[in-house]
Amino acid sequence: MCVFIASPNEISNNLFSSGVLENFSLIDLFTGIGIPGSIGEVSFFLILLGGIYLAVRTSFEVRIPLVYVGTVFVLASAVAIYKGLGIWYPMFHILSGGLIFGAIFMATDPVTSPITKPGRVYFAFALGVVTFFIRIFGSLPEGVVFAILIMNMFVSSFDYHKWTYSRFTKRQGVIFGIVILLTILVTIVGVSYVS
Repeated sequence: MCVFIASPNEISNNLFSSGVLENFSLIDLFTGIGIPGSIGEVSFFLILLGGIYLAVRTSFEVRIPLVYVGTVFVLASAVAIYKGLGIWYPMFHILSGGLIFGAIFMATDPVTSPITKPGRVYFAFALGVVTFFIRIFGSLPEGVVFAILIMNMFVSSFDYHKWTYSRFTKRQGVIFGIVILLTILVTIVGVSYVS
């Protein structure tokens, strides 16, 4: 039995080529038909359907999955624009792996997620950043579970009463916008060194 171990540069280069979609198309990733993987994380459509059902029943906070998946999409889109890749690149990050499963069923756990609305948005944004950084800069193909475990350590700081409020203020919005722009800039600079 021959085992091929790829170097981190080979893994990174493979992530930026459309060759990652040779075996499975985006439609296959959306439906989950014929995709190998763990039970419950391969069909984006069915997980999304379950998430919509839970959202209608108000079983979880909708901001967390929306901001989490949206952050990964924005960062992947920034990388796609910088590298000259198509829309397939951010869609691949959204549809593959356990991102949607983790966003809907794991990150929204009421015991380990923040209480305040701004805290939930910050938490979800940080989850998206850590997940994307692990996928791109780490030697791991996933990153959702690690991101959730890492960010669960900081939940109490997102709800700290001296610097968080129950609603967004203008100052918080401006600071958060600057943080988003800096995160996109750091991602693009970091990706320029990966290739």
